[in-house]
Amino acid sequence: MGIFDEPLREIRRFIVERERQGDIVLMEPMITSPLLSYGEPAVLLQEDTAIELGHPLAGSLFVLAWEDGPIKDRLYLLGPNLTELPQGKAPFGLVVMAGGSFQDQYETYRDLRERIYQTRLPGFMVRVFPSNQNIYCRVGREALREGLNLNLVGSALISSLKENPSVEGVEVLFVTSSREDLLSLSSPARRCLEITEALTKMYEEMNFDCESCEYVEVCDAVDGLREIRERLLEKRSAREKRGE
Repeated sequence: MGIFDEPLREIRRFIVERERQGDIVLMEPMITSPLLSYGEPAVLLQEDTAIELGHPLAGSLFVLAWEDGPIKDRLYLLGPNLTELPQGKAPFGLVVMAGGSFQDQYETYRDLRERIYQTRLPGFMVRVFPSNQNIYCRVGREALREGLNLNLVGSALISSLKENPSVEGVEVLFVTSSREDLLSLSSPARRCLEITEALTKMYEEMNFDCESCEYVEVCDAVDGLREIRERLLEKRSAREKRGE
């Protein structure tokens, strides 16, 4: 079992239900475009910004999860695309789900997170705050006039993540519809955050005193986390025996 199996099932149920209702559009990932060029991270001033995605007043959500096994590259959009949004502040959710073969869960998290941070498109500035699962993006006026859209953003994300040889496919869900739709994803999103925080604590602190850990209930409920804990304990014991 994968550590994110439960929240991923809930997220996919949400996608299927909203597809059934006709609310979600499935977009085709793009392979090439003049706008799919990479350089330095975009820095957009307020006066050059057409849309603020994920502004605190509008609503914001960021989720990163992964699972073992191949998945097909997919881009889902719930709500208007960039060219259909009114200029100003807009709600924004970005859910990234990677599939592949992942040996070290902590290194997987660090690498995929960095690849999302480093995805660069002209006229699109991204700031991600994983500790509170928020994302804030600025869309430049000129880039919007030149045709920048979420299909391009999603395609760039997929390309960036698949530079990791362990990633075989990526599903991306964009939400621009409403704060209420973001709240509908808050339960699986929170679960993903708890799992990631528990994973990070195990690797970075190497403290396995479960009785005093605030994530004991999370680890007890997620088989994969218990397996990781036992493996790390074995490694620590082996190092101690060698006197390291």
